[in-house]
Amino acid sequence: MDSLRNHVICIWGLAVITAVVAIVGLFVVESPLTSRKIRSDEIRVKHSQDIISAIAKYNTANSKLPAKLSDLEETSSITDPDTQKEYRYRIITPGSYELCMAFETEAGEISFDFDSPTDPFVIHKLGNVCANIS
Repeated sequence: MDSLRNHVICIWGLAVITAVVAIVGLFVVESPLTSRKIRSDEIRVKHSQDIISAIAKYNTANSKLPAKLSDLEETSSITDPDTQKEYRYRIITPGSYELCMAFETEAGEISFDFDSPTDPFVIHKLGNVCANIS
């Protein structure tokens, strides 16, 4: 009788441990959807760096800002990785412009390996983020 009781207790103990491990795994392991969103936001930040650099080169070569992002020859990174729509860009003054991107995560969820701490998009909120750049 004691052997059966010990066996039942052992089985219940293993079941509880298995359930706890499964529940903890749900919270610790990142979902595929979250991973995809983070990767897309990392691409957006990389695109912002490419665009800002290409606009600076264009401005230096032409003494003016490009009328639209598609005028840039230096980069092919002018479209959102998910929507394939061109990022929003508008000239504010002859020497400044606004660049907008829609992010799917908060910046705190992302580990960036980029070398541009001055990029205005490295730290961002969820949703549409616009930066005025001079």
